[in-house]
Amino acid sequence: MPDPRWAFLDSPQPIAFAHRGAHLDVAENTWMAFTAAAALGYRYIETDVRGTADGHVIICHDARAHRLAGLSGRVSALTLAELRAAPAVSDGPVEVPLLSEVLAGFPDLRFNIDVKDRAASELVPGIIRRAGCYGRVCVTSFSRSRLRRARAALAGRVCTGAPVTEFVRFLASPRSFAGAVHPAVLQLPLAAYGVQIVTAGMIRRAHAAGLPVHVWTLNDLASIRAALDLGADGIMTDQPVLLKEELTRRGLWR
Repeated sequence: MPDPRWAFLDSPQPIAFAHRGAHLDVAENTWMAFTAAAALGYRYIETDVRGTADGHVIICHDARAHRLAGLSGRVSALTLAELRAAPAVSDGPVEVPLLSEVLAGFPDLRFNIDVKDRAASELVPGIIRRAGCYGRVCVTSFSRSRLRRARAALAGRVCTGAPVTEFVRFLASPRSFAGAVHPAVLQLPLAAYGVQIVTAGMIRRAHAAGLPVHVWTLNDLASIRAALDLGADGIMTDQPVLLKEELTRRGLWR
């Protein structure tokens, strides 16, 4: 059972996450992708955030601005106005949403927020506080320093994930890990470099330590079924229709 302190995890298991929204026919990490996910019945979205040069936090995965806006250089070196004025954005289907806009615009959705740079780690806690959405978000990062910074600013009020970088510490001492690091959930790949990471035994150890296990990013039926058979508490996917169909077949879609 998820820890009752974390409203984000208070949902029937397993949780289905639309990774960067439902972007089969629209651009990822956009208003359109989040709307499409909600239309499919998803209530959980995995997304990414970065800081701009003028102190905004935008929904964006890549460090460089080419795929987002067709611009050279890093996202962090560009202003929000420069990104939104780029032809790929202003004349095309791509969007540059602010995190604050998305949280306000989708009040029924819960967001798993991957903090991609230092600026975002410093700004996201304030955005969450101003939005008053402590129970609708989970904050995580591949960077331990970014995650520690966000955790300190949020003062234990928000669910945070323990990513791969903290996983070794969990393996060394599962029962003391949760108290020392204060995560709410482990979020891991099913396997990496040919090594199985998420196993039934590992999930049992995590549950004994009070930690659910979410698996990313599963885009084929075999891996989705494997994670469900192992007892994963959540699955992130770029194939939301496929995941929904399998959960429905098992009587687990809610």
